[in-house]
Amino acid sequence: MTEPLVSNGPESPRRERAWWRPLLKPLLLLVVSIAVGIVIVGFVGAIDWDAVASAFARLSWWQFGPLVAVLLLRQVLNAVPSRSSSRAWG
Repeated sequence: MTEPLVSNGPESPRRERAWWRPLLKPLLLLVVSIAVGIVIVGFVGAIDWDAVASAFARLSWWQFGPLVAVLLLRQVLNAVPSRSSSRAWG
C-alpha cells in the first residue's frame, strides 16, 4: 500500500543556480595560482646565478657532504610539527 504524499506547507520554488557560480571557485584558484607564479618567477629571476655558481665553485669536494646533510636535516625538522602548533590544533 502506498500512502499519498502529504505536503507540510506551501511548496517553495527551487532557485536555479547562476551559470557562473560553479566556475567561480576554479577561476579564483587559477587567478591566485598565476599571481603566486609571477611572484615566484620574480624572486627566482632576482637571484644572481653567476654568484651562486661562483660560490659553489669555491667549495672543496668534502664540503658538499655536510652541506647536503644540513639541508636534509632542515627539511626534516621543517616537516615535524612543533609542540605549540600541535596543542593549538587539538
